[in-house]
Amino acid sequence: MTPHQILIVGIRVLVIFWFLSLIGQAAALPGTIQNTDISAKPFLITLVLQLVAIVVLWLFPATLASKLLRASNVQVQPSAVPFDEWRDLVFVGVGVFVLARAIPDIIYWSILALAPESSFPDFSFEQQANLVLSLIDLTIGLTLTLGAKGIAALIQKGRRVGVPQT
Repeated sequence: MTPHQILIVGIRVLVIFWFLSLIGQAAALPGTIQNTDISAKPFLITLVLQLVAIVVLWLFPATLASKLLRASNVQVQPSAVPFDEWRDLVFVGVGVFVLARAIPDIIYWSILALAPESSFPDFSFEQQANLVLSLIDLTIGLTLTLGAKGIAALIQKGRRVGVPQT
């Protein structure tokens, strides 16, 4: 892979991280608005602006990569590592990142769940939703980390749906 292609993949990975973070922000928004007297408009505006930036970066990563890399006439040697290995490495990296966020949350919720009833009352709806989100994060992280090759194969098949084989 050329540096330009590697940067494009890096931008797309960044967009995936950003989108996952945005989902978490959006999930916390109703609770934040309900518990404060602050208007929802600033929160919604920032969410929409982030979503627009995510869409633009997802659709035009090559343009940004071209702007970031210096144009030169020097011939660049592609990487000897096959694309499939880079792709699998990206999935494992994203999985490790998600696991790094999910495991501390699961430990936190496990401590709360195992605490004596007198210490903590029943979980509120927001706490239950956060627990479910942490379990989903853990599942996604494990799936991406341990099943990178299978997920990559599914995505490749999905990209070829409807395209005649030559």
